[in-house]
Amino acid sequence: MNQNTRAWTVQGMLSAVVFMTLMEANAVNLAIPAMSRALHTGLDRVLWIAAVYQLVLAATMVIAGRLGDLHGPKRMFLAGLGLFAAGSAGCALARNIDVLLAARVVQGLGAALLTPQSLAFTTRLFPPERRGRALGLSGAVAGLGVTAGPTLGGLLVAVLGWRSIFWVNVPIAAAVFALFARLAPDLRTRVRERLDLLGAGLLAGGLTLVTCALLESAPHPRLAALAVPGAALLAAFTAVERRRQQDGPLLHFAVLRNRDFTLLTLATGALPCAVAGVMLLCSMWLQSGMGMSAARAGLTLALAPAVSVPLAMLAGRWNDRFGAKPVTLAGMALMAAGMAWTVASLRAPLPGLAVFGAGMGVVYGGPFTLAIRDIEPAMTGAASGVFSTGQRIGGVLGGAAVGALLQGSLHAGIGTAVRQAFLLPLAALVAAVALTAASSRRTTAGRVRTRCRSPRPGRPGTGAGRRSAGRSARARR
Repeated sequence: MNQNTRAWTVQGMLSAVVFMTLMEANAVNLAIPAMSRALHTGLDRVLWIAAVYQLVLAATMVIAGRLGDLHGPKRMFLAGLGLFAAGSAGCALARNIDVLLAARVVQGLGAALLTPQSLAFTTRLFPPERRGRALGLSGAVAGLGVTAGPTLGGLLVAVLGWRSIFWVNVPIAAAVFALFARLAPDLRTRVRERLDLLGAGLLAGGLTLVTCALLESAPHPRLAALAVPGAALLAAFTAVERRRQQDGPLLHFAVLRNRDFTLLTLATGALPCAVAGVMLLCSMWLQSGMGMSAARAGLTLALAPAVSVPLAMLAGRWNDRFGAKPVTLAGMALMAAGMAWTVASLRAPLPGLAVFGAGMGVVYGGPFTLAIRDIEPAMTGAASGVFSTGQRIGGVLGGAAVGALLQGSLHAGIGTAVRQAFLLPLAALVAAVALTAASSRRTTAGRVRTRCRSPRPGRPGTGAGRRSAGRSARARR
């Protein structure tokens, strides 16, 4: 197997894992009523089955990315896959809510290890001129996973019961584990550092408290106070890491000092905020405002990720050809236009959702390509962890804030409340456009074209140098 074929085979396995994790994450929401009945547990506790998974992801992604830098992305990917499979089996076998929540924590740890390693592999397997297509494949598969979650997940729950949505992960993870261990290259860099355990503890504790406050501030206002000690732990983490920059820090500030990386990480955090807001508001409107059943509302909302699938593949090629920045800005503009269309015609939301989904497909992969282009290979794991954490926090913040705005406006009627709450995800998209536009003007495609069109001249005295000098002399004559 040649190097190019092996790279695409590994990328296919990475995409299969993306599909598995996203499909299950979206299927779990449909299984919540069945879980509540089977485990004889109130809805308030069962809702934590989805929340605890997101919380663990947000709290440990940066640590997982740094572990990939220190011990190699292949080793950490396989460890994450094993943890995710073990957590899935634990969820399927759980006989009470406490065991189920503990198994979801294990699943979240596995997914946290998987996500930054996947991005690190893509960055290092493909050169910049072919990276867009690889990310486009991941984007298309991600769209399929989000689309299949409500449909396939609902079918599994209806036919085989809620435990089947967890059992289905086990054979997929086992097959990918065997193939990945054999075919994936070992991309370890020579980073001779130890994991900063103090920094890891402060970061995980701070992000856990802040994320918990974001998740629960709407139904339980007192829990918003958790953000205060969470912010204090994050401030302590910053102080500790600042002192350890020359002694194996968890987070190298050089990554954050890269202007483009910071701008694009913030912009990418705004995108899931917009997506979470649109999905929540449309779900509420379709069921409460238009009287749709949950199944029909789910099929309606599946239009957006379904439209994104083919465009994600095309967007990967466009990123390689035209540069990631203009393609990313075009995708964000489509998302904003689709959102505005949806708000303007709530009684007929399908056209707006289709345009919004097109923007989701076009924008996938571009921000990461722009953010990572100047990051050293030894730092790609840490950078991927920070980037992915920004996405998770953005999604959590978007869902919590939009939910709070919606609840605060319900006295005016569901239609008015939905329209007012839509202002927040729209503002998030405007901020994402501004941050992306402020990044460096040069694009990956432009840099590649320049390198190809302007070969490095030979040194004087070498054969290439004499030929170059001869051509110059003939040109002058």
